[in-house]
Amino acid sequence: MRHLSVCLALCASLMLGPILAAEPDEQNFLKLKAGEAFDAQCNLFKQFERNFFSILETDYKAETAIYADWQSGMVDEVAYQTHLDGLIAEANAIADEIGCRPPAAPHVDWLRSQIVPLLYTDLVIAFDTGGLSDEEKAAGLTYENMMASHYGENWPPAAEYFQADAARQLREAQEQDSAFDVLPDFSFLDDTEYDFAESALRSKAARTLNSILFEIAVERQDLHLRPGFGERGGIVEIQGAYNIAVADIWRSGETFALLEDGTRIHAALTVLPFGSIRVMVFGPEAERLAGGGVSYLLPEGPLPEGFSSETEFYADPAWRQSASRFEATLIDDPCLGGPCFELPYDTMTAIMRAGEGRLAQLVFRENLSTPLPPPGEPNAALTPIRPTALFRRAEILAALD
Repeated sequence: MRHLSVCLALCASLMLGPILAAEPDEQNFLKLKAGEAFDAQCNLFKQFERNFFSILETDYKAETAIYADWQSGMVDEVAYQTHLDGLIAEANAIADEIGCRPPAAPHVDWLRSQIVPLLYTDLVIAFDTGGLSDEEKAAGLTYENMMASHYGENWPPAAEYFQADAARQLREAQEQDSAFDVLPDFSFLDDTEYDFAESALRSKAARTLNSILFEIAVERQDLHLRPGFGERGGIVEIQGAYNIAVADIWRSGETFALLEDGTRIHAALTVLPFGSIRVMVFGPEAERLAGGGVSYLLPEGPLPEGFSSETEFYADPAWRQSASRFEATLIDDPCLGGPCFELPYDTMTAIMRAGEGRLAQLVFRENLSTPLPPPGEPNAALTPIRPTALFRRAEILAALD
């Protein structure tokens, strides 16, 4: 994958020419930031592509000499960040000079060529995992068709290479997991299978596919996803006409299990401009929630004595018994084409009061009469969620006051 991605990027990188004047080890970081700056001006990427910006940024920072100097202590944090800020300013100047005109294309094409190997490999792994609905398969094929059009005759060999690389990643993850199975003769380990690395790969791949399905659902409603403008940068928004924010994204690109039978439900947690939380259901199983409900379970108050961590408390039978329960209301708004629920306004206040580290549960029920399991009874549908993104959002909004 690495060799091919470099080959695919070569023509675009040559077209960038001398306008990028950074040191050789800083070129990738500078080109990444230039591509981001063009996207900020011209809205050239899908949000499911932007999700990979941070991964690339981490990789390209690590390539720079100043990163090595910072890691070794030769330069301090201030000098390191000041140097990066200078590169970002240079990238922004490139985008400002060119604007949304054809000369921007090589910058954008280069960045897309860096994203494709990561994103498409995830899709290959998601399809290999199986169990996909027709709508999920169609979402993956939508992206593949988009890339086939972009690469033209170069796409078949590129896709073949990415597929082979996905197989390699899965094989290496399985080998890594099998290294844990070193004591097969002990009775208490006989039936144990370790699949941490493989599960992580497959979970990441599922999130990527879900993010594509989510963006398709958004665009079907004549809306679009985009990072917030200016000082609201860092908040991903659902935007309507004239780029007006309809809602901020809290969580998306994932699924929640239906309480009754564990069916995967696609839903996005969003925050409206005035602060209420909406649960927007979409995807192939969305209509199963038409007569159901969504509950948010949140323990309030300090961590009880005797527990060293939130995770330890979450595993205790007392967890659900002590949780406050917020029931969402089904509203007359299709949102993303499926049922749409709104949590009580004071849910946000309770989340902020409970703190960023407090675990909670979001429960999806097809039938309102379905009872929650008794406290302490394990249930795969009751998975923990944290409000980390909400607290980041709160910090950004507080800085605007």
